[in-house]
Amino acid sequence: MADERLLALKERAAAQLMRIPGVTGVGLGGRERAGRPTGEIVLKVFVRRKRPLAELTPSQTLPPQFEGVGVDVSELSYPAPDTDPLPPEDPLTPGASTTTNFDWDTKRYRPLVGGGRLQADVISVGRGTLGCLLVHSTDPSKVYALTNYHVVAAIVAGQLPVVNVTRVGHPGLTPSPVKNLSAGIGVFAGGGLDTIRDAALVQLDVGTKWRAEIVGIGPVTGPYKVTVEDARTLAYQVRKRGARTRLTGGIVESVNTTITSRTDGVLTTRNNVLVVKPNPNPTVRAGGTLIFSDGGDSGSVVVNDNAEVVALHYGSDEPVPGVTVRKGCALPIDEILERFQDLESLPVQLATATKNGQVRVVPKAQPSAAPTEPGMAVPAAPAER
Repeated sequence: MADERLLALKERAAAQLMRIPGVTGVGLGGRERAGRPTGEIVLKVFVRRKRPLAELTPSQTLPPQFEGVGVDVSELSYPAPDTDPLPPEDPLTPGASTTTNFDWDTKRYRPLVGGGRLQADVISVGRGTLGCLLVHSTDPSKVYALTNYHVVAAIVAGQLPVVNVTRVGHPGLTPSPVKNLSAGIGVFAGGGLDTIRDAALVQLDVGTKWRAEIVGIGPVTGPYKVTVEDARTLAYQVRKRGARTRLTGGIVESVNTTITSRTDGVLTTRNNVLVVKPNPNPTVRAGGTLIFSDGGDSGSVVVNDNAEVVALHYGSDEPVPGVTVRKGCALPIDEILERFQDLESLPVQLATATKNGQVRVVPKAQPSAAPTEPGMAVPAAPAER
């Protein structure tokens, strides 16, 4: 079945199956039996916690297939944003996280690269990750850092960033009369939170040195759209570098997933979420929680083995008692870039590099040529006779 028909079928399935109590998402991916992929494309139906059939009522039981396409059940709670609003000296609420507030990467990366901590000069805002660098498609003087909108906005508190005014810093902006200007990297340039994206741009200051790289990953080579066929194998490897959990990897479990996320108290249903299941980690003890991300990793970008950016990470599923795998949720990078063009008239593209260590500097904008004033044209000299 072609991807277009599968996507249409998934939409119909989501409209029906997400009415069932306990269902949190419906997407497309590969079937798994006894812990092994079968290679079959199925509807991935996510539930908060899997339970034996004997414990389910008829209204809670999922069908084995939908319109001839198999149904495979997997666990995923409601995704929540991966920001951390707490100051580093405060302990986290017990059970709210698998890491601690002392796990932050607070290094100041200069030249600027993706993967470090980011914070906006907005009251009550959390902290997140600078995902990667973007460039304006036609104006070389404009270079941007990409992150989530909820990293630079405190939506519930009504504290929102102002375009070309709100300062953003790396690794952060400490409270002081001068706002720790040495850590400032630029100003909020645009973005928003809606049914397609949760993304923001920070325009870098003139003179900022930067590299089109991500810490621990290297040069970014371009964008890539993960397909249903990629997800079918349950072996499509991706990575992200977050300021909280550093470099982690996983496999794409589902694409085009319909999920309702809770961001700063705002419920947003999206139909384009990419779900990442973390890889096994031998350092996690039996009974421990396996994670792809944690509070502070919001805004990191998800890349494949070719160092192509596939998505912008925005959150992970909320902890559920008895569930020891917390998955990541991300939004396709191609749709993120298109949204900046459509809504903010910002034609941006990924900054790429062909080798390590290529340092660039944000240049000054070139002054525009002064227009000719009406009536000021110099008359042509009369022809000689």
